[in-house]
Amino acid sequence: ISPVYRDFARYKGLNTGITHNLVNLMGGSIDVQSEEGKGSTFTIDLPFGISKDSAKHSESLLELRALVIDDDKDTCEHACVLLDQLGQKTEYALSGKEGLEKIKKAIQENNPFDICFLDWKMPEMDGEATAREIRKIVGPETLIIIISAYDWSPIESKAKEIGINGFIAKPFFSSSFYNWLSDPSIKEHKGRDKEIVVQDNTKKRRVLLAEDNEFNAEVAQDFLDMAGYTAEVVGDGEQAVKAFETHEPGYYSMIFMDIQMPVMNGLEATQMIRSLLREDAHTIPIVAMTANAFSEDVSKSLNAGMNDHISKPIDLKKLHAVLGKYAGRKDNEDK
Repeated sequence: ISPVYRDFARYKGLNTGITHNLVNLMGGSIDVQSEEGKGSTFTIDLPFGISKDSAKHSESLLELRALVIDDDKDTCEHACVLLDQLGQKTEYALSGKEGLEKIKKAIQENNPFDICFLDWKMPEMDGEATAREIRKIVGPETLIIIISAYDWSPIESKAKEIGINGFIAKPFFSSSFYNWLSDPSIKEHKGRDKEIVVQDNTKKRRVLLAEDNEFNAEVAQDFLDMAGYTAEVVGDGEQAVKAFETHEPGYYSMIFMDIQMPVMNGLEATQMIRSLLREDAHTIPIVAMTANAFSEDVSKSLNAGMNDHISKPIDLKKLHAVLGKYAGRKDNEDK
């Protein structure tokens, strides 16, 4: 140890002595350059070998599309560097709102995210609110992992209720992400969300969407647009009946009908459309798109004259299956 460091250690007390002992125990050395009035520079030299596990780790992992959402840019960049080193394709967003936009855009481009790392404490839209909106967009297909410096236990039950798949504590390291990415459940999720995106081999068809909730209507419009459909939105059942009645047969390919709406609910609106004295009133597919998901609710929808039932939050696989089912019927009728 240099005489300068020894003198400095004596002056500063125990802390520098403890540091010196720890460095020695690790087989390293410590030195200090100090100049009065300017400060001191400590140099620590420790022998670390190069780990041979990192390459094996990245080779054993599936390549996933990962989105990091955190209001701290340094945290996002650090997480992306670690994930990139593990062979993942990463993007980041600095707010919940920006994250939701990236998720929607990825779905539109037929390249959705497999996993989302989400900060729990963020301004404006926090992790809880963001996670709820993500689940409305992607359903259960995308894994959501909370990253937070706070204790997991107080929020664990609420997080699981929302559909959070796991937790990583800050500060995180490469091993933090590796442990999650190597979990067998990842393989089960890999590619699921890509399966829900179908090739758009239809011409742009027009559908009528009866939905009184503005956000739900916007989400449904986005999903329908991705599938090659243009949605015209009305806010209640009475408007839905009027829109159908005032347009010529064939103007709408399908009708998506919420159940709980003001003025006239979806069941009443469906019954009124089916009673109209025009041929397409009896043949146009009408699909319930509602949070009422019990078997008795499905029966009520079918008894009112609806053809099918989609529960909220919207399951993209179910939506595309329904579109394919009734679009196919329409194509056959056109032939």
